[in-house]
Amino acid sequence: MTELSTDIGGLALALPGMVASGIMDETGASMVRMLEAGAGAVVTKSIGLLPNAGHENPCFTEVKGGYINAMGLPNPGIEAFGPEMAEAVPHGKIIGSIYGRPR
Repeated sequence: MTELSTDIGGLALALPGMVASGIMDETGASMVRMLEAGAGAVVTKSIGLLPNAGHENPCFTEVKGGYINAMGLPNPGIEAFGPEMAEAVPHGKIIGSIYGRPR
């Protein structure tokens, strides 16, 4: 059997694939589903210190050759996201995507 484990910056992964930050990692349950489906790790949605509503719609459009989105980093804030992390972390490797912005 082929060995697929890898090490990224000291983080050992049984499988090399990771789910990038985006729509599949908004809740603890969705992160657990991705891990159970075979992801070696999941990167959380980007979380800031304070809640952020993001941009008003439309924030997704089709262009020649693909799609562009500009969601505006919508998130509930770090405190409200804690329960989602608590649900996901026991099930596998979770990499937090955090951002800062001037006040």
